[in-house]
Amino acid sequence: MNPFKTRPDETLCYALAILFGGLTGYVEIRSGALLLPVMLLLVFGGLLGLAQPRRAGENALLLGLCIPVAHLLAALVDYPYEVISFHSTFVALIPAFIGAYTGAFIGWLAERREEER
Repeated sequence: MNPFKTRPDETLCYALAILFGGLTGYVEIRSGALLLPVMLLLVFGGLLGLAQPRRAGENALLLGLCIPVAHLLAALVDYPYEVISFHSTFVALIPAFIGAYTGAFIGWLAERREEER
């Protein structure tokens, strides 16, 4: 049985990208650490890339942009957090894209291997 023969709906993947991004943004705001949000972006991006390889870029964009949105929302509601420059939050796009395209590549390799059988 090949789990890659059926893909989840793209709307579900977009919703999951926003949900995962919101969770990562919350963790980043609450912890103020760098490593945990980066790992979450890599893992969540990989899962989304594996689920929808052709939409890996779109899912990574949604996932990565949730970090600046979380900082913007925290600033709007005067939530006390470690303030960093807003434009540096866009660096979160890098691990999101790395994770998404790594997941897409793994999915592509699995499909190729299944076709060879």
